[in-house]
Amino acid sequence: MAVFIGTATAAEKAGWSELDAAEREEIQSRGMAAWGQWMAKNAENIVDAGAPLGKTKRASANGLSSS
Repeated sequence: MAVFIGTATAAEKAGWSELDAAEREEIQSRGMAAWGQWMAKNAENIVDAGAPLGKTKRASANGLSSS
């Protein structure tokens, strides 16, 4: 299982907001193309490609909380 979590803080640290809309779209497009190639290359090993899990929760020693 692979779970990916991104945060606004991580995006800001990466300078995402400093890019114009065309630059952000180009980066997203390249990322999705790379993801698609990886999925195709590994298709025989992937049982379920998954889907969004819904509202994010954070687990800690104190229990669950909304993120």
